[in-house]
Amino acid sequence: MRNKIIYVVWLCCGLSACNKLEIKPVDFNVSLDKNTYKVGDTVRFNFSGEPDYLLFYSGEKGAKYEFRDRVVTATGNPLLSFTSLKTGAAAAKLQVLISTDFSGSYDKNTVSMAKWDDLSSLAVFSTGADNTASGPITLQKYMETKRPVYLAFRSYKPNDGSTQSYNHTIRTLSIKLESSEGNTYEVNPGVNLQGWKNVEFSTDNIPWIVNSSNQLVLNNSTPVGENEEWAISGAIHLDRVVPDRPKSLKSITMVMPKQLEHVFKEKGTFKVAFVAFNQSIDQKEEVVKELNIIID
Repeated sequence: MRNKIIYVVWLCCGLSACNKLEIKPVDFNVSLDKNTYKVGDTVRFNFSGEPDYLLFYSGEKGAKYEFRDRVVTATGNPLLSFTSLKTGAAAAKLQVLISTDFSGSYDKNTVSMAKWDDLSSLAVFSTGADNTASGPITLQKYMETKRPVYLAFRSYKPNDGSTQSYNHTIRTLSIKLESSEGNTYEVNPGVNLQGWKNVEFSTDNIPWIVNSSNQLVLNNSTPVGENEEWAISGAIHLDRVVPDRPKSLKSITMVMPKQLEHVFKEKGTFKVAFVAFNQSIDQKEEVVKELNIIID
């Protein structure tokens, strides 16, 4: 009986090994005609081999191979900015607020219990012009708390007898972290407007929504009396920045390019990296080629 059990286990292991897809070694190389160029020159990287996948890190800000797994940066000054559009009733006001003690429960009572700091005096809001830039709003003192923050837009119209419709639109929104070493990064998670939620304080069912263009919109076509609506973000960790991202040059279904042309717009020494790999469900073979390029 014991021998039968051993045989069955051996057979299962063998079948499992047979089911694994073997992948071929990565065949890839890259070369340059020279290593020194001028700002604005076209740099041509010549390829040989044919990996299944190929990624390109230029070495410029936001595209450095050494920061591909970065999650946290220690210090810096996070700056909030957004663009807005306001049309309609002048009495309908918009505020931008921030909280460090909101629990993340998106209901009227919980929102009311949280402490919200009003940042509105630091921002420029649209009074009719589209894409009005808020200007940079520093959030540095909130970063020092080491706690996640929540942002909110509060729309409020008093019961002033007006029946004029009004609209608020937040077209873009970002938080950039100016690090102590002088670099600028996008805070992670990026403040994707798709993650914002509406909290109704009024009963007229006129909510904030995120439209198909990833814009935060409050449309009030039939205002009746007082109206108050909140749009609140998810938790934002101000000391976490987005990892640097590569440009994808090839996937398994694409023809391998013979070369890549790239233009550097600033002076400096850049460590360029190409990541070539073959991959199956079970295995991955990877080769990284790095080149130093001087831009005068």
